[in-house]
Amino acid sequence: MKEYKFEIYYKYDGPSHSDPFPEEKNSEQIQDALGNFVNEVQHYIESLETTVFSFPVDGDIERRIVSIKTITKKEEVNEAVKRCLQDLDLRANIL
Repeated sequence: MKEYKFEIYYKYDGPSHSDPFPEEKNSEQIQDALGNFVNEVQHYIESLETTVFSFPVDGDIERRIVSIKTITKKEEVNEAVKRCLQDLDLRANIL
């Protein structure tokens, strides 16, 4: 199994052409989205041999480190993470 790590977070970018009237998330909504990411991303990865866990970044409750252990190829994991992030309106840095 390989392990992939991401730092996930929320960032409000304001209006865009694709979403001219976005609503900024409040702290509770951000916490919900971060918490849901761990459960949701597993649905995007087709392998049943996948383990996902997360832990908070020291001093910042609106960021989490996510670890994904799986036999799935790196490209597929990155695509699954990307789709899940879009659905939850989150961002990530690959670690």
